[in-house]
Amino acid sequence: MFDLDRVTRVAHENPALAWALAGQAVERLYDVLEELAGNTFASVRQRVARHLLDLAASHPSGGTQLTSLVSQQDLANSVGSVREVVSRVLAELKAEHLIRTGPGRVDILDPIRLSGEVWSRDA
Repeated sequence: MFDLDRVTRVAHENPALAWALAGQAVERLYDVLEELAGNTFASVRQRVARHLLDLAASHPSGGTQLTSLVSQQDLANSVGSVREVVSRVLAELKAEHLIRTGPGRVDILDPIRLSGEVWSRDA
């Protein structure tokens, strides 16, 4: 944590620092807007793919396998859908050999291809 008064004073004295701080603030704003747009405009499939990858990345298992420890209901709640729709999406991803499911877990078999399913404003 920074002392706001000190940072403000130093930024007034050093335009390069002020510019760097402004650049970081803009990058964070764009990240937030991208997240909001993804939650707003992405399909359930895209939201499920992103959430599975986020979960696996935030809780690494230590092995080579990426695993998301999540139930279908928790996944549905997290992506703003119902369990039945999420179950159908998981079945599609499973049929495409992108994931393998088990009780309370989803193993990501092909993280590169699964990441191609994630919503992007550039796509």
